[in-house]
Amino acid sequence: GYKCLQVTRRRKRSLDFQKKMSGIGIRYRNTDLQKCCEDGMKLNPMRFSCAKRLKKVAGSPECRRAFQDCCEKATALRKKEKRNRVGLARHYDDHEEMEIFDETSVNLRTYFPESWWWNFEEVKSPGKHSVENFAPDSITTWEVQAISISPEKGFCIADPHTFAVFKDFFVSLRLPYSVRRQEQLEIKAVIYNYLPNDLQVVTVTMDAVKGLCTAEATQKSVKLTLLAKGNSATPAYFSVVPLTVGEFPITITAFDTVLGYSDSIRKYLNVVAEGVLQREEKTICLNSDLKSHTVDLNRPSDMVPGSDSHVFVSLKGNIMDESVENCLSLTGVEKLIQVPKGCAEQTMVKMAPAVYAIEYLDASEQWTNFSSQQKEEAISMIEKGYIRVLEFQKADGSYGAFKTIPSSVWLTAFIVKVLTRSREYISIQDSHIRNSVSYLINQNQTDGSFHDHHPVLDRSMQGGIKSEEEDLALTAFVTIALQQSLKVYNSPDVVQVIRRAVAYMKNQLSKNANCYSTTITAYALTLVQSDSEEAQTAKEKLRSCSVFDAAKQQRYWGNGHDAVSVETTAYALLQTLLLKDMEYARPIAAWLTERRNYGGGYCSTQDTVVALEALSQYSIQTLNTGSTNLTVNLGIPGRQNDYIITLTDTDEVIQKQLQFELGRKLEVSVHGRGNGTMSILKVYWSSELKNNTCNDLILTVEMEGRVKYSEAAYSDENYDYGDFISEENSESEPLSEIDWFDIHSRRKRDVTSPSKAESLQYKVCVRSTGSSAPKMSLVDLSLLSGLEPDTKDLEQLVMSSDQYIQHYEYKEGKVLLYFGELTSGPEPDCISFGAKQINPMGLVQPANAILYDFYNPERKCSVFYSAPKHSAMLSKVCHASVCQCAEGPCLRERSTFNKAIKQNTRFSFTCYQPTADYVYEVEFVNSTQKTVFDYYEAKIHRILKTTTDESVQVGSHRQFLTRSTCKLNVAIGKRYLLMGKDGQTVDGNNK
Repeated sequence: GYKCLQVTRRRKRSLDFQKKMSGIGIRYRNTDLQKCCEDGMKLNPMRFSCAKRLKKVAGSPECRRAFQDCCEKATALRKKEKRNRVGLARHYDDHEEMEIFDETSVNLRTYFPESWWWNFEEVKSPGKHSVENFAPDSITTWEVQAISISPEKGFCIADPHTFAVFKDFFVSLRLPYSVRRQEQLEIKAVIYNYLPNDLQVVTVTMDAVKGLCTAEATQKSVKLTLLAKGNSATPAYFSVVPLTVGEFPITITAFDTVLGYSDSIRKYLNVVAEGVLQREEKTICLNSDLKSHTVDLNRPSDMVPGSDSHVFVSLKGNIMDESVENCLSLTGVEKLIQVPKGCAEQTMVKMAPAVYAIEYLDASEQWTNFSSQQKEEAISMIEKGYIRVLEFQKADGSYGAFKTIPSSVWLTAFIVKVLTRSREYISIQDSHIRNSVSYLINQNQTDGSFHDHHPVLDRSMQGGIKSEEEDLALTAFVTIALQQSLKVYNSPDVVQVIRRAVAYMKNQLSKNANCYSTTITAYALTLVQSDSEEAQTAKEKLRSCSVFDAAKQQRYWGNGHDAVSVETTAYALLQTLLLKDMEYARPIAAWLTERRNYGGGYCSTQDTVVALEALSQYSIQTLNTGSTNLTVNLGIPGRQNDYIITLTDTDEVIQKQLQFELGRKLEVSVHGRGNGTMSILKVYWSSELKNNTCNDLILTVEMEGRVKYSEAAYSDENYDYGDFISEENSESEPLSEIDWFDIHSRRKRDVTSPSKAESLQYKVCVRSTGSSAPKMSLVDLSLLSGLEPDTKDLEQLVMSSDQYIQHYEYKEGKVLLYFGELTSGPEPDCISFGAKQINPMGLVQPANAILYDFYNPERKCSVFYSAPKHSAMLSKVCHASVCQCAEGPCLRERSTFNKAIKQNTRFSFTCYQPTADYVYEVEFVNSTQKTVFDYYEAKIHRILKTTTDESVQVGSHRQFLTRSTCKLNVAIGKRYLLMGKDGQTVDGNNK
């Protein structure tokens, strides 16, 4: 007869085997080589051989030998263990040796506050003082810390105390960061029953929400009944398909109908549109010469139908106002420039703009236009940046991009410059600057130049810079930092190095043909001695390579499009301001102003920092050149009333931000005197990747592994919150010897079923095909909906002796991977890391990934990637009525005549169904698929009814699109009667 299969039990761990594994590294124990050996013994996520891994080990020769020795011996033991398993007829696959026990499948109310009580209490009399407050809804343990201040004893800090918020019966709900419209997911609620007794009949409901397919349209909630065993956790699943974008409340209620236990929780599901989010930004200088201007707010032809889109318009009274507000707070800096926050330089990006903003506001006496807390917040941000950047400082005073990266001359000079300027506003220990200056002095070459053996910033790809010109630009940059540091470290050694550097720059300038190095050198020479002969020569050479736009009355350097052009122009403006030539400076400042993004930033970190410094100095020098009183009228055809905004110098600096819809034109008229700015931001979802060059940067993203949903895979999980289960009390067999070693740092969980969802693996490959690879490159990887990365894998890629990436960040459904300098050969650099599902997903849509040069973001490569083929993530997970609801908007082919259709049905359809906006007889001639849409090209043979679209003519070709999930079985070359409601999609002519 048939029997139920027994759960496979693991073999007992062999103490002899474990001794062998431990014995591999015993010779390296308690030495500097212990970590090298341990890293070699760990499994590599990409399954690289020891020889290939060894190429990535950047340590000493001794470290490399220890790494190789331990790696090869551990590999041999793994192979032996695999043969033993096969000999015992045990099923074995490649994933088992990396078996991961899921610790985060249930995360209790993670979106609730981490801290919530910060009160000042006055104690008027000796003795006890009681306060009361309501704890948040988190099921967790809180820690309370009290600090007292008194005239007699000063500060006193009490020992912290803890208290727990707990219920015997409660619901936990975990949602992915976001899902895309029309994707299908199983919402998983976990019912915790910490009572000793089973609850026989627990009813769990999920409220119906408009815009989500959850149940029949007439039902207010979805309901299911389950058994909640004592001291256990039981999952409940609800199928959901979002039809529209937005935030939707997911309310789960569980109650026991017998004993009355109940709990309810609400969290929000974030639903975004298909495709990729696009930002288009533009800044226009406003003055009395600009009488009128028309801004096209046309709806892009690649905009995803039914997606949300916005146009924001910000008006400011002078050229610094757009930037200065966002320089004064951390949230503002994030609007200033969209960059990650992991390395030393990115820390300085928070400090430098704040310093320039404070300098400008002090000089212009505009602090009265801000709240009293804003200057304190800006200074606090500088202080935190100072503390943070010291974490990257090395013993000799130098800095690297990360703690594990060799020191960089350029980065050290940049930090010296910013810290020197910051001394005016916060307390900075002079030794921190002096040690860095001493490091720079020691890097001065015999010819007076500076050379960076480990550069993080590389301008050599711009304009064909040669190595000598690159050294010239670096020497100028270091000279600028040293000249400004004389306020702190005015020693003969520093002065001597500056003189030698000036002599080198003077000698090299005549040979130099690059605009960037010429401009920064001119600024450095002018900063050291503005009336010198070499400064005058540099000025003439600088101005000879500028570009003047007579139509706009603007001047710039470079190609006028990328980050290097902005940075070069900013140095030119700084040099011009040192010479007090305001007539020449005005068109430069105008160009920099119009190149600025919405929010006040630019393309990358360096062009933003230098440009803001230049515009700040320009604004300070032009404070008394005339007041501003501009009246700006903004009108939209068809709208009765215009928006009227008055911009003046004395107005309170508030965000005059307006919002408009796409598909209109904005008429702008200006009258009055003075200058202002109008910044425009257009945000929409696109079905295509724009500005996707991929010329010399190559990126591929693949996913490996299958996902098979089963009851065991998502419900047989151990939800205990205790420590490790002791071996003596564990009913299951312990891990094998090699499994135990590979995951010794991970929590052990008892899995009662052998059926598990297989792990997913991301494989990311990058390379450069150009002659000069970026010195710092990043991959911005949007995860597929419902996935989380395995951070242990990512940590190993960063921290192991065979380092593959310099740093990673995970936030809001994205993983940022810092690759450093890319490989230029035919073989790409590839990494792999695991990913796990928070919720079962179906019909998962492609996500996008971008590889870009950190210092020149316009140099990039963008790709879409999908879930693995034959994965359950590409199949439907909805059931019955939920599937029918999701398919409601799909286009359907109607039969020409059907006798089964009764007269009343035809009558009802004719009279009460939505009237068609267009009716065409068409012939389908072609079809293509892009991301999640199918595009059909049709030739119009007959027009029975049409919209206001004047381009529709007999014989013309039109495009129609449907979702790929809505299968439209039409034959190419066959005629159809096509009818429907007009949508929002437009062509390239906005029609």
